[in-house]
Amino acid sequence: MSPALSHNTPATGQRSPNTTSRSSLVLHPYLLAVFPVVTIWAGNIREVTFFEGTTTCIMMLTTTAVAMKMARWYFPTRQRAGLAVAIVIILMVSFGIVDKLNSLLTQWNSPLLLRDKIALPIWAIFLILALWWINHEKGDDRRLTRLANVFTGSLTAMCCGLMVTAISISPWIWQRPSRGKLVPAESIVLNATDNPPDVYLLMFDRYAGADTLKNDFGYDNSGFLNGLRQRGLHVWDTSFANYPKTELEMSAILNMCYHGETVWPKCRYREMLKDHVVGRLFKKQGYRYYHLGNLHNGIRSNPNAHYSYRFSKMPTELTENLFKMTPFYRFFPTTDEATQTLRKFELVADIASHDKPKFVYAHFLVPHVPWKFNRNGSSVTAQERTSRSEVQHYVNQLIFTNRRITELVDVILAVSDRPPIIILQADEGPELRYANDDQKTVTERIHKRSGILSAIHFPERDPIDVITQGFSPVNTFRLIFREYFGAEIELLEDRYFYWEPENCHGKPDLTKPCRFVEVTDRLTSGG
Repeated sequence: MSPALSHNTPATGQRSPNTTSRSSLVLHPYLLAVFPVVTIWAGNIREVTFFEGTTTCIMMLTTTAVAMKMARWYFPTRQRAGLAVAIVIILMVSFGIVDKLNSLLTQWNSPLLLRDKIALPIWAIFLILALWWINHEKGDDRRLTRLANVFTGSLTAMCCGLMVTAISISPWIWQRPSRGKLVPAESIVLNATDNPPDVYLLMFDRYAGADTLKNDFGYDNSGFLNGLRQRGLHVWDTSFANYPKTELEMSAILNMCYHGETVWPKCRYREMLKDHVVGRLFKKQGYRYYHLGNLHNGIRSNPNAHYSYRFSKMPTELTENLFKMTPFYRFFPTTDEATQTLRKFELVADIASHDKPKFVYAHFLVPHVPWKFNRNGSSVTAQERTSRSEVQHYVNQLIFTNRRITELVDVILAVSDRPPIIILQADEGPELRYANDDQKTVTERIHKRSGILSAIHFPERDPIDVITQGFSPVNTFRLIFREYFGAEIELLEDRYFYWEPENCHGKPDLTKPCRFVEVTDRLTSGG
């Protein structure tokens, strides 16, 4: 036997602790990589599409494979590299515990919070020590790997059980929803004039109707509504959402159609929002499409928009939730909702001065919770948030919203090169989360959820001549395309829908089969 061979061969019956064994399969980092994805997916099974969930899993697995390749440059064996990557994944996705702890401390009115300047160094020290230990630990690689595989395999089996349970509760989530009588964009012919109007769709989430504001919130909104009338907008004293839920209502408005009989999971209506008919028609007419959404899928961004303003580095809610678990979120945080709101008002005002014909869709989460603004526009402090009632917060945020809407309308009217169409609407009324909502009758609940703000500026048209008294949001763009673009398209019959069963907040209860119920007579007759 040569000296070289004798030097590298361990004595009989002995095994080097760093020996790589092909029989010791390294599964744990890959199982850990998909564990948080599947856990979040299972908890939001009706909001995450199959494509979004699987692509996120593939992304995590690919990232893990790259990390394994890089770890092999430093760690002596594949097993050690796998353990190192697993430790990194665990520390990465567990950093979000800091936010949970801070939330509890805030609820307990603790003056001490775990600040990032303390948490991040502690996290980095743990990471360095853990990687050093893995590299210098003298234990058997195969035994450590088997233990890690058993542990992560158990976690994976548990989260797969959660997924199976979620699907068994809602087995219809994989089916395709009916889009009702959807009009193909190709069948609608628009003929824009030489100087076509700019179109602004400004949605204010959960902005209640005037009757609800007076009866439930003790607030008279007539001053604001009369101010809109003085600016040339047609304001409906009574208006209702066709479907008082964001995804359902917006997909109906932007596709100019009613839905079928079954209430499908949110993700299906969000898919309808990605390629809506209204956006395609405006683009065919040479319009610039500006999309100012929020952090919810479907409205978050639009792939067909020329300009889709983002307030987060992440493309979807699922990846957003994953990103928030990591320390990297501290360096690239999502723009907070208060700043998003103010920024959108500024962006729309700036876009109004652009010279090309434009379609602007901006979705504002006001007066929607969380409570961000006092009536003078200042931020709500922690003490104010706990000392005021929900009704007080809603009214304060509504007053602030009214002021900013008025200012924005004035800017649009002042700087526009062509008479603009300005649509001010809400997608739904307030949730049933306020005092005495649980004591309301079915009809009262439907009225509160369905009553909305609705006002439109129709340039060079007398609204009385072109609008019926019962005009509903699903006809908004049918009317605009007919009156301003010469489209041969009919208005749909005004119909309003609710659902059964509903949950405690007046939303569809999708833990069981849910269907639409027409409530037109209840809303229009008060019966």
